[in-house]
Order: sequence, then structure tokens, then C-alpha cells
Amino acid sequence: MVRPSVENLIVTSDLGKKLELTKLGTEIPGARYVKGRNSSVMVELETDGNSKPAGVIFSNGKAVVVGTKTIKDSREAMSKLKKMIKKIEKGINSRAGVKIENIVTQFNVGVELDLELLNSKISGCEYEPDKFPGLLMKVKEPQATYILFESGIVVITDIDDEKTSDKASKELRKFLRESKII
Repeated sequence: MVRPSVENLIVTSDLGKKLELTKLGTEIPGARYVKGRNSSVMVELETDGNSKPAGVIFSNGKAVVVGTKTIKDSREAMSKLKKMIKKIEKGINSRAGVKIENIVTQFNVGVELDLELLNSKISGCEYEPDKFPGLLMKVKEPQATYILFESGIVVITDIDDEKTSDKASKELRKFLRESKII
């Protein structure tokens, strides 16, 4: 069995103080102020890895990094983001660690899936092919969300460690075999 591959990590860190977003948005090179209900500043970051992460800064002092595939790259990207902020906003907590909020993994079950059939067999699924080509399935054990595609690709999200991803992929494969879907 092929292990699910990590496609995206979402990590956060608390900077310990409220931030002035318009100032950060104009003074951080390449930053973009996004005004709205949840105003933020977005910054493209670079790491030594293959990923192209982005940082998102909120006025409440929360920083988010998305788009990495390893915790090492996430920490490196968050560190770079904090250094950019610290040049403009003195007194931020640059030593605060990162917390994994979500991991997105994917694997291929090896056969095409009949999503209409799955939707009819499994209660609680969401499948609206006119709006989105995937079938969403939330499970409690392990707590995760699956997004299944006709191609056989399965995305696992709403998890915070790779062990949960491994367990979730095993459970789904077992269910699909027992239901004679694969």
C-alpha cells in the first residue's frame, strides 16, 4: 500500500500583539493588503525546499503559513515571515512555535470510482457534481474529511498529523474493499 503524500501543511503562530496591517502591507516587500471582513496581509515566501509558501498576517497577531509539504519548510517559512514583520513591528514574539492546524494528503486507490454509487451507499456524503467534481465524506474515526474523485484520487484533510492520514487511508481502503467498490 502506497502511503498518502503530503500536499500542503497549514501552520500558525501567535505573534503576541495586535498588528497594523496597512503599515505591514505597504512596507513588507511584495506584500499585499487584503481588505475585507477578515482583513489580512499576504506575502509570498521562499524556502530552501521545493514549496512556494505564502504567509498571511492578521491584525490580532496571528500568522499563518500555507503551501509547504514538510514541517521543516513550514518552520523556515514562518521564521522568514516573522523576520519581515519584526523589521516593521517591534515587540512581536518571534520565538513562539508553530502549530499544525491542518495537513492535506492524497493517495490513489488505483481504480476509477463511481461517485454516484458511493453517494447512494454512504449516508452523510456531499456530492454536487455541478458545483464540485469531488464527493466529500466526513468521518469520526479517525476524524478526517475525504474528498474522492472519479479518477481514484483521494484527498484527506482536517487532520493534524501524518499518522492520522495513514490510518484514514487504511480505513477508507478497507471500507471500499468491504463494500466491493475496489
